[in-house]
Amino acid sequence: MDRNKEIENRLHDFYAGKAEGKYNAKPMYTLRILILEDDLRTVSFLTNRLGQLEEKSKDFDIAVTVLSEYTQVEEYINNTQMDFDIILLDRDCKSCGSFHILDFEKFGVEKIISISAIPEWNEEAKKRGVTKIIHKDHDHIENFANQVVEEIVKINLKKAFAGEL
Repeated sequence: MDRNKEIENRLHDFYAGKAEGKYNAKPMYTLRILILEDDLRTVSFLTNRLGQLEEKSKDFDIAVTVLSEYTQVEEYINNTQMDFDIILLDRDCKSCGSFHILDFEKFGVEKIISISAIPEWNEEAKKRGVTKIIHKDHDHIENFANQVVEEIVKINLKKAFAGEL
């Protein structure tokens, strides 16, 4: 059965109250990921790997929000009630500002993974309390994207063991 048909059947059963077996009536957990990154090539590799992770998972779906300018963070993210499970945080952006405008305390430094290609910016995030840092290497972007997804899996496993999923 193709993916679209499977989703259609799952939704139909859920809303009809007939969900059973692998798709019980409990809604699937949605992992909300905010990507603050202005490099479209990097975003492409990250979303590709996240899509592969979602395809493999039967325990959660992934919802991704991508922003490429610091003003979007200032206007939309810092002022929202929306929460994110994981934030992938680059530093520089195309509008000559910094994604570090993000309200770290509001969202929690434990949710942030610093992903700058510039060690100085990762160190800046570390000084603000971020402990998860993955150096972005544009020459090995596939390996970088794999490392990010591995870290996301680790974070999710910790939550599952803590009963938070």
